[in-house]
This record gives sequence, C-alpha cells and structure tokens, in this order.
Amino acid sequence: MSTPVRTLTRTIAEGSTWLTGSTVLAKCVGVATTLLTLAALSVFEYGTAKLILSALGFLAIFALPGLTEIVVADMGIERGRGRLASARTLLNQYFVYNLILGAAGFLGMFFGAHLLAAHLGNNYLYATGLLKVLSFQFLIGPFRSSAYVLWRVQCAFATQSLHRVVESCVRFGLTLLFLVTLEWNVRGYIVAYTFTEAIALAPFLWSIIRSYRALGGTLETDRLSLWSSLKEHGKWVVAQGYLHSVVQSARLWIIKAMFGTGGTEAVGLFSAAYGIYQHLVSLVPLKYILASVMPQYDPASETFRKLVVKGVKYNIASGVLIGITGALGVPVLMWLLLPAYTSAIPLFEWMLPNILAGAASGVFTVVFFALRQQRDMFWVNVVLSALTCVLLPLCLAVFGIYGTAVELTLTAAIFTLERYRRIRRVLPHMALPWRAFFTFDEFDRKILRRIFARMPLVRGVVG
Repeated sequence: MSTPVRTLTRTIAEGSTWLTGSTVLAKCVGVATTLLTLAALSVFEYGTAKLILSALGFLAIFALPGLTEIVVADMGIERGRGRLASARTLLNQYFVYNLILGAAGFLGMFFGAHLLAAHLGNNYLYATGLLKVLSFQFLIGPFRSSAYVLWRVQCAFATQSLHRVVESCVRFGLTLLFLVTLEWNVRGYIVAYTFTEAIALAPFLWSIIRSYRALGGTLETDRLSLWSSLKEHGKWVVAQGYLHSVVQSARLWIIKAMFGTGGTEAVGLFSAAYGIYQHLVSLVPLKYILASVMPQYDPASETFRKLVVKGVKYNIASGVLIGITGALGVPVLMWLLLPAYTSAIPLFEWMLPNILAGAASGVFTVVFFALRQQRDMFWVNVVLSALTCVLLPLCLAVFGIYGTAVELTLTAAIFTLERYRRIRRVLPHMALPWRAFFTFDEFDRKILRRIFARMPLVRGVVG
C-alpha cells in the first residue's frame, strides 16, 4: 500500500492531538479518583482491594489477554488492502470468542469465589462476596474491548478520546458515591471498578453501531479468520498476555509473602506508588496511534522505519518531561493530601527511571505485532517472567520495599534491549542511531504543523 506522507502525518497529528488532549484530561480525573480512593482507604484496605483484584490476573485467560493488539493489526492490514468485509468478519469473530470465554470466566469465578477467597487471608465471607461482584467484569469486557478495536482500526481518535474522558468521569463519580458518600470502603472500590466500563460505554452505543456499519454489509470467510490468526501467531499473543497478567498478580503475592504480617500494608504502598506511576506513563499515547497506522505499511519500507525511529524519539522525550514533572509534583500532592501514604513517595521516585525503557518498549511491541513475530515475543516474556520471580525476592531482601522498583527497572531494561535485538535480526535496517534523537527533519515538521494547526492556543502563541 502506498499512502502519501501528507495523509500519514495528518493521521499521526490528529491522533496525537485528540489522544494527548483526552489522555491529559482523563488522567487529571484519574489522578483525582486515585487520590480520593487513597484518602478513603487505609493502606491495609487498599492492599486488600488490590489482592482481591489480583484474581482477575490469575483468570485472565478467559479474557483472551493480548489478542486485542493482533486483531487491530490484522484488521488494519485488511482495511489497508481495501477488504472491509474481511475486517468486519475478524471483528465479529473476536467479539464472539471473547463473549463465550467471558461467560465461562464469569461462571467459574462466581461459583468458585469461595475457593479463591480462602487464599486471601481476609474475612472469608466478605472476600467471597466481593469476588462474586468482580466476576461481572468477564461479561462487560467483550463489549468494551470490541468497541476499542473498532475505533482504533478506523482511527476514530475523537470518539475514543471522548469515551476515555467519560469513563474516567464515571469512575470518579462512582468512587465518590461508594467510598465517600456511602463509606463502603473496599466493597465500594470493587463495585466502582466492576461497573464503570458498562456505564461509560452505554452512551456510545449508537457510535459503535455506526462505525460497525461503515465496515460494509457483507461478511467474508474465505480470506482470513481469527482462528487462523490464533493458530498462526495469535496463540503466542494470548499466552504472552496471560503470562503478563499472572506475573503482575503474582508480584503482589510475592510482596505479601516476603513481608509476613505486614505484607498487606506493603502491597498497599507498592500499589499506590505503582498506580501513580502508571498514570504518568499512560500520558504518552503515541504507541496506540502507531498500532493503528504501522500495520498498513511494509516493514521493509523507509516509511515504516521512520515511524519506529520517530515513535521511540517522541516517546522517550515525552517520558523524560513527564518523569521530571512527576518527580517534582507527586511528592507535594502526597504530602498535602495523603499523609498516610507518604512512605510510598521514595518508592514512586525509584520507579521513574523505568519510564525510559517503557517508552522504547511500547514502540517495539507495535513492531512485533506488525511483523507478526509474536512467538519470539512470547519466549522473551517467558524468560523475563522467570527473571522477575527470581529478581523480585532478591531485590526485596536487599532493598526492602524499594526492591520492587529496582526489579521493575532491571527487567524493563533487559526486556527492551532484547526486543530491539530481535527486531534488528528480522529487519537489519531498523537501526536507532543516536543522532536520530537529536535531529529535526521535514517529517518532524509536518507532524508538528498538523498538531499545532489543531491547537488554537498554541497556534496563537507561536504564530
């Protein structure tokens, strides 16, 4: 497919403008929600809530984790070739698979909640009830994930951005209602977490239907099926996504086990610091735009290489700026608003170097999907997951609670370098010369002109 650079830069600029604006707004609301949650819950209660949520990670196989990215890539390829009906067929199959497995996950978690609750170490009946409420996530997830696939493939950044803001506002409203007004504590946190997505998606039903109809009215089954994608490379994506979810949940239990009687409080402090860190990292939306655009280009092309280089450069630059802002602003907020969590401030600051590795890694992930090298990525994740299980206890033993940040940074750095090495093995021309991070060419100028053209305040200042 050959697309003019003007169209490409317009897509990236529009996506950057919409997603950056909505991300900043949604994250401002998200930060307010986090602050409200932490103010309403003690460190022990927050740790308890996170341990209950970890059940979703252990059962994440029923949500087909990671498959979203490959469906976006495959639908993007079909759309780029003008095969809208094939793209629609893939979306239908993705929704059906998710719904069937989601129903199985819901039934398993709802009726097996008492088995999971026995391992939480808290009030048995209380935890059982909360796990049953949480099980409804498996029924809600297929609708939300399918909507996001549809919006991302069609580059509907405005709709995606608006939904992100609405969802953040709904989460804030439910948190305010259940945690502050009704004082439901952990129960309120779980209820708000579970039903936010369903309530926020409801106003967008007509938009979803309209976008779905735009894919065409005839289904095709002879070109490409999700099952063939699953057998070829999708199984590696799902396995990798599930492995990641399990490791994230297991990390909390390793922390709890290492700190004995104070384990739940340690989980609470880590989760508070890591949650704020994740809010900062998500302020860089470029990898989501690239995931929609890159599969439509030949990996051997110069345009594809430029997208990778520019993506890494912009992600790292944004990461540095966000990291500095976070290092200066977050401690002040926590001292003023969350005195019970001030012990998490140094832990949060120890996590900040991880932003640099994560910025590059996010772009490399998109490249792996575009190349359909999910098998390689899976085995890298297997090795690094095992490394996490070894490094985390050692780092905790040496550095205490700060060992969690040390382990995150070490594994992220190793992960990023290994991904880059494997990409270079498949695409030898995909080099990242240092000078590319300090040069400003016509490609950069076109993207920035598009962004500034959609930012009236900035345009007025610079023009």
